[in-house]
Amino acid sequence: MRVDVHCHLRGEPGYLDELLEHHRAASFDRFCLSAVPAWHAGTSNDQVLAAAREHPDTIVPLAGFRLGDVAPDELERARDQGFAGFKTMGPRANYHDRAFWPVYEKAQHLGLPILFHTGIVAPSLDDRANDTDSARMRPVFLDTVARQFPGLPVIVAHLGNPWSDELAMSLRWHPNLYADMSGSLLTYRPHGYLRQLLWWGRDDVYRSPDGKTPLQKILFGSDVRGTHLPGVVRQYEAMLDAFDATDAERTAVFGDSAADLFGLTKGNP
Repeated sequence: MRVDVHCHLRGEPGYLDELLEHHRAASFDRFCLSAVPAWHAGTSNDQVLAAAREHPDTIVPLAGFRLGDVAPDELERARDQGFAGFKTMGPRANYHDRAFWPVYEKAQHLGLPILFHTGIVAPSLDDRANDTDSARMRPVFLDTVARQFPGLPVIVAHLGNPWSDELAMSLRWHPNLYADMSGSLLTYRPHGYLRQLLWWGRDDVYRSPDGKTPLQKILFGSDVRGTHLPGVVRQYEAMLDAFDATDAERTAVFGDSAADLFGLTKGNP
């Protein structure tokens, strides 16, 4: 199964149709869809859910929320509405702040993944009013979250760019931690750099405690409009070639690992 874990619904006419068309053309079975946050002049969870109900065999809906503005019970209500997981960015405090732990506890109890934006966030005209702070989204804070909530599937967007070294070291140790490489990472970072980051191998000495190779912890995520999807696919394929990836690793990156996290099978939304 081929799965794209990182797509956003934008309000442009035809945007969703474009995503559907290009994902189907690239042989993706599913893609995760979340709203662009309201404080980023975006879309809504209701619009995402409506899209998923219209295309239940393709769209995996993620409910967006802002840590500091959401109560734990809201996650349960989102699950009951049909959301398969969550997307968060722009927290009111660092991701590992104890004030957020009840939210993580609820997501862990529900068994639903959270996709965390990490690293630099694109600027908006409302950054000052919205108290936007990229430093609160450093990936090292999710090391704490992964430790405190080992049953919570944590997906780290953008491999923590530009703090990818923090994320890579945590990725090795925590079985519940995964990452995508969406954004500019595969555009400006050479493959040699990525191999240095994801350095641990298949041998017994440096094997990850969960037995997975680095590539088995990487998920395909595009985070682009549909017309740009083929280029991202090529970037991932080139990265996998540089790693001399096995067939099992390639299928893990392009969807098998994500399918396991979200409990997906063909024809089962």
